[in-house]
Amino acid sequence: MKTWITLVVLIIAFVNASLGSILTDEERTIMDFKVPEEVKKDFPYYLSGYDKSGAPIWIWPLGRWEIRKWVGKGGEDLKNVETYANQMFLRFRLSTSPGNLTEVNNVERAGFICIADLDGFPVRKITHAPTLKFTLSLIQEWAASIKAVDVKTVFIINANSIFMTLWDLSKSLLGDMNKIIQTHGNNRANWKVQLRQHIPQDQLPEIYGGDKMHKFVQVYG
Repeated sequence: MKTWITLVVLIIAFVNASLGSILTDEERTIMDFKVPEEVKKDFPYYLSGYDKSGAPIWIWPLGRWEIRKWVGKGGEDLKNVETYANQMFLRFRLSTSPGNLTEVNNVERAGFICIADLDGFPVRKITHAPTLKFTLSLIQEWAASIKAVDVKTVFIINANSIFMTLWDLSKSLLGDMNKIIQTHGNNRANWKVQLRQHIPQDQLPEIYGGDKMHKFVQVYG
């Protein structure tokens, strides 16, 4: 029994050291940031579950995020939103443990799955220049904090034609990430098939083609 306890302690120490070593001082500050409750309320995201290989499945309801409201506030309020978004990106990255390996083209790699849902992303958000600028800056920050090696697959769903045009313009910011990103319009039947091919049904909420009784592992917001 003592041997097992020692082994567990060593593993925990190793994981903690591993996580600490991949965070810069700036990133530690971001992770320690105490998010205002109002920000949490307007910018939710969820850890939905895990795929068969243990890859974390994150749901990012970007279309429902109240970006324009907070862009209008500006100043420190908008800075808080930006820090919160960066905290989310880092949390995605850190959710992939050293033991979470996925065989892709005979290469072992770690990674998480992200479903970025644009449902509810109205034209008024896209045509509002400051909101558009801030949204694109989030994409840049995402690319800066998360690399292709951190990600298994990203599904962008419910994207309208205007967003797709803007997405095409911003692809260059994502580099190798483009290879693992799938973009889908608002044909639910199509993207539900794609999600179910990669994700167990019981690890998704019903709205995404999953289980009616599904419960999120963790709710942020």
